[in-house]
Amino acid sequence: MFVTMGAASVPKFLNLLARDITTVERQRKRLKRHERQLSDMASAIAHELRNSVTITNGYLEAAAGQLDAGDPTAARESVETARSTDHALSMLGISVEATDDDTRDPSDGVTDRSGPASSPGGGR
Repeated sequence: MFVTMGAASVPKFLNLLARDITTVERQRKRLKRHERQLSDMASAIAHELRNSVTITNGYLEAAAGQLDAGDPTAARESVETARSTDHALSMLGISVEATDDDTRDPSDGVTDRSGPASSPGGGR
């Protein structure tokens, strides 16, 4: 029903719509907290992965230097240590794979990064 007042019509009754948003706000805050936790977890995992890859690369570089110095036993130990780091990563479902440029001598498990043009006398 409208009441006419001059040229304007004004409603006689107003409908008021109210909604309790407590639950919605609580869910929004919980979602924000979970998003923060997920972001923190992703950052921590990325940090651990970078550390593991850096350690693995360090041992592999040491192995290459040890091979160049003519110490295959020390190189083999460095590679085994790198593999143990790779094993830890693979338990997380992540694998550090050799590139196509790498050649591997299956008899000693050491990666020769010098490729097919390397000479038996060493040198890169």
